[in-house]
Parts: sequence; structure tokens; C-alpha cells
Amino acid sequence: METLSSKFDWLLDAGAYLYIYCTDFVINAANLLGLSYFEVNAFLFLGLYPLFFIVVGTIYARQVVRYKALLKKINPNEHH
Repeated sequence: METLSSKFDWLLDAGAYLYIYCTDFVINAANLLGLSYFEVNAFLFLGLYPLFFIVVGTIYARQVVRYKALLKKINPNEHH
């Protein structure tokens, strides 16, 4: 049976691996684009990351509206 400590160690190892992979990705992208690490990092986290959440939020909101319209069409007498 795994102890809580061994599960926590696995989580720390996975987090460290993910951090190292992401850092390596940004360094390689900076080298390929001829930019600094900080410029690529800023582009990702101040540009693409917020844009991603705006797009995903918009898609979610549209799906909620479409789902409610579909429910109203299927059961017009029920209130949701």
C-alpha cells in the first residue's frame, strides 16, 4: 500500500519534470526565434494564455446558451 509520502513524492517529481520541460521549451523557442527567454515567456503568459481563456470562456458561454435553447425546444413547458 502506498503511503501518503510516496504519493506526494510522485507529485513533486511530476511537477519538477513539467517545470523543466516547459522551461526547456521556452528556451528553445527563444533560441529559434532569436528572442530572449523573457520575451518569449511574456508573449506566452501575457498574450497567448489570456487569449486562450477568453476563447475557451466564449465557447463555453455559447454552448450553455445553445444547451438551454435545446432544452427549451425539447421541453417547452418546463422552466429551467
